[in-house]
Amino acid sequence: MVVFEEYKRRMVGAALDMIPAVVKQMKSDIERILNLGIGKVIVTGLHPLGCSPYFTRRLNFTDCDALANMGALVHNTALKQVLTRLDPTQSTVLLLDLNNPFYDIVLQGEF
Repeated sequence: MVVFEEYKRRMVGAALDMIPAVVKQMKSDIERILNLGIGKVIVTGLHPLGCSPYFTRRLNFTDCDALANMGALVHNTALKQVLTRLDPTQSTVLLLDLNNPFYDIVLQGEF
């Protein structure tokens, strides 16, 4: 189990290191879409990744993986900052929050 935890930490660390490049590319893509004349763009954030079956399986599907959820939050925070700079009035570029609604469902345990 210790080896798995170390491996998981390294994987999450590598994923976290990629966030700036991913968000930068998303910004570039959104700018290209806007330059094509599209009036409004909706960008989805990440859902709580640690609550997906891939991560909850090793926890016997009884809990979410906090480290993976942290990665989603870091990504969503960076994305929100970039989108706010791109469109301060949020009139053309909107962020669709998937994290909070999904997490609320998971916490309540029902739909």
